[in-house]
Amino acid sequence: MSTDAMFNLEHGVKDKSKSKAAMPVVAQLQEMQEDRWKEDYMSNKLLRKMFRDKKKQIKKLKEKDQALLQKSSLDIELAPENADDVRVAGLLNCRRNAA
Repeated sequence: MSTDAMFNLEHGVKDKSKSKAAMPVVAQLQEMQEDRWKEDYMSNKLLRKMFRDKKKQIKKLKEKDQALLQKSSLDIELAPENADDVRVAGLLNCRRNAA
């Protein structure tokens, strides 16, 4: 069938008219897909950056804790530091300096 010249002519015209009618829809779909891909890429990029930063922060805290444990020759697991701990330690330090 594809070798028949009349068949090719008839279907070629129909195909061309269908492609012209579908062009705006195809262009719109491509644009939507590109926008979606850009949004996915940017959100993924931001999440990866957040995870890397968090990982670096955790590594620094672990190194700080290890240095403190090594300095004091302790073999215990340290709890995370909070604002009250810092305040109480400061008060104890001031009290020790005053005595």
